[in-house]
Amino acid sequence: MRSTSTTSLREVLAKDASQLAHLRDVLAILPELGPNFGDFLTLTFVIDANIIFDDIRYKHLNPDCAQTRLEELIASGVVVLHAPEWLIVEMESSVLPQLSDRYGYPFDAVLNTWNAYREKICFHEGYEVPDLPNGHLDLKDVPYVRLAEDIQASGILSKDKDIDTLGGERFCRDAIATTCFYARATTGTITLRLCGLTVTAVPILSLIALIKGLIALWKKSPPALQLIYLVALGLAAASPKVRARIKKSLEQMPGHIERVLPIVEECLQLHSELVHEAELNREKIVSVNGKTA
Repeated sequence: MRSTSTTSLREVLAKDASQLAHLRDVLAILPELGPNFGDFLTLTFVIDANIIFDDIRYKHLNPDCAQTRLEELIASGVVVLHAPEWLIVEMESSVLPQLSDRYGYPFDAVLNTWNAYREKICFHEGYEVPDLPNGHLDLKDVPYVRLAEDIQASGILSKDKDIDTLGGERFCRDAIATTCFYARATTGTITLRLCGLTVTAVPILSLIALIKGLIALWKKSPPALQLIYLVALGLAAASPKVRARIKKSLEQMPGHIERVLPIVEECLQLHSELVHEAELNREKIVSVNGKTA
C-alpha cells in the first residue's frame, strides 16, 4: 500500500497537467536535456457542440471547478482544439438556450462560460451545412467531418454517431480521460527528472545541507507545507546520479540516513509508477489513433 507521504506527493506533482506546457517550454530552451525526456503526444481534435454542452453544464454544476479535464489538456498543450465557425452558430442558437431553459442556468452566466471556452478553440471559415436532403443523417455534422479531413485532425470529439456514418473518426469522453491520465503522469515524471538533472552540478555538501535544512523545516511545518518540502527532497532524488551521491554521503551520517532515505525511496517509487502510467495511457491513445504529432 502506498504511504501517505507518497500519495500527497502524487497529488502535488501529478494532479494537474496544466503545468506540462511550462515544463515543455523549459525543455525547449534547454535542448541538451531533450534525450532524457523523449517526445510528447500532441493531439489535434475538432470539437462538436455536444462536448462543450457537457463541459459548460459540468462547470455550472460544480462552481468550484476551475477547469474541466478537456480544458486541463488544452492548457497542457497535449490537446489542440479546432472547429468550424458553424460551431458558434450551434452554440448560440441551440446549446446556450437549452442550458438556460432546460436546466435553469442564467443565460448570461452560460454565455460568459462559453465566451471563455471559445478562446481556447481555433476556428475555421468556409465550412457550412450543405443544403441537401438529409435522409437519416444529421447534416449539421458535415462541417466537423470536412474540417477534420482537411486539417488531418487526430479525430472529432463528439457523442454524435452520425459522424461515424459520415466517415469521421469520433472520440468520446473516454478518450479525454485516457489522455488526461497520460498528461498528468507525464507532468509528474518530467518534473522529477528535470529537477533531478538540474541539481547534478550542486556540490554534495551544499546538497546535504539543503536536505538537512528541509528535514528540520518539515518537522516544524503544518501538513500543507510539509508536502512542499517532500517535493523538494524528491526532486533532488529523482536523478540516479544525484541519488547515488546523496546515499553515499548520508551513509557516513547515521543520524540522518534513517530520516531521509525513506522519503527518497518513496519519491523514486512514485516516479516509477508515473512512468508506467504515462506509457500505458500513451499506448492506449496511439492504439486507436495513429495521427499524433
